[in-house]
Amino acid sequence: MYPRSLNFDQQVVNSHTVVSRADILLDQNYVTTLDITDGTVTVQDDAVRRRCSFSLQDPEGDLVPNDFNDLLTPGRTEVKLYRGVKYADGSQEILPLGVFGISRFRLDDSGQSMSISCDGFDRARRVQRAVLAKDYPIYGGTNYMVAIQNLIRFCYPDVLFGATGATTLLTPSTPIVLQAGKDPWGEARRLLGNIGYETFFDPDGYCIIQPVQVNLGTADWSLIEGQSATLLSLTKSLSDEQFFNHVVVTGENTANTGGAYRGEAMDQNPASPTYINGPMGNVVDFYTSSSITSVQQATSVARARLNKSIGIPIIVETQDLVHPALDLDDTLQITRLRSKINDLYVVSKISIPLTFQRSMNVATRLRMLGV
Repeated sequence: MYPRSLNFDQQVVNSHTVVSRADILLDQNYVTTLDITDGTVTVQDDAVRRRCSFSLQDPEGDLVPNDFNDLLTPGRTEVKLYRGVKYADGSQEILPLGVFGISRFRLDDSGQSMSISCDGFDRARRVQRAVLAKDYPIYGGTNYMVAIQNLIRFCYPDVLFGATGATTLLTPSTPIVLQAGKDPWGEARRLLGNIGYETFFDPDGYCIIQPVQVNLGTADWSLIEGQSATLLSLTKSLSDEQFFNHVVVTGENTANTGGAYRGEAMDQNPASPTYINGPMGNVVDFYTSSSITSVQQATSVARARLNKSIGIPIIVETQDLVHPALDLDDTLQITRLRSKINDLYVVSKISIPLTFQRSMNVATRLRMLGV
């Protein structure tokens, strides 16, 4: 969850004044703030993690773009969206929800009003759309972190990197050549997957590169029933389509003459409901990549893939009181006893409204237990 004060947590579960804000940025510099009438930010585990839509009134048509230099012309302007709380003393605490490049502008001129709506995606889309115009080499023996940062910076020179996880893993001794026409963001995600890492843009617009997160046994936030309820309604479904409790990773490349490198990770905890010798059985995900160059790397990738897929295949989707600090992979305590729900769940998708009229939608999966 995004850092905030204890007072903020107390306010969002009680009656409070909602504050939303849309800051317009050009070349990453603040230009102005717009008053929005509605909007939603959605965060999910896609290549482009964050997307938004927002609307506002423009009775005089001052914001209607007519050429590339105008403020809301798609492809040029970014908007940084916030939601927060106005306290009784008039002070505000607002949390960022993402920095988005405007991808679509729409004007509705009804004669009685002039309303504008815009859609946007986070900065990953800028990297994604900078399709490689020619082959891009990654020389053998390059540190993976350096290689990926250089690739992203090549496509997005002004990128801002946040805290990154260090790694000693190197690319294969044989150069990797990303072919012309490839999506560089997709290639960065694929290569990082080969060392158990992931990359995305955070709510402040920084590019994060980090190991796939392990879910710990504590809740970041609670969605509960009862007198102090933060949970409004829910649906519960079960599916085993994306469930694995055993991952095997192998690496085969021309530099390895001694055979394939192999790594495994599995749920070997007898107390876990997804134990490989338990009632769920042994469900195997088998992954092979020529970029795997050591047993250490294969094992790291296996562990990361297991962390992403393990968990009882129970999916809970909720409508809740809004907490704008929530993010993907946060852990929630969800309690609704008549639905037989009283456990820790991991956020897999979240939609945060920018105004007070609507609730927050959260999709979750049951957290792994002691793997």
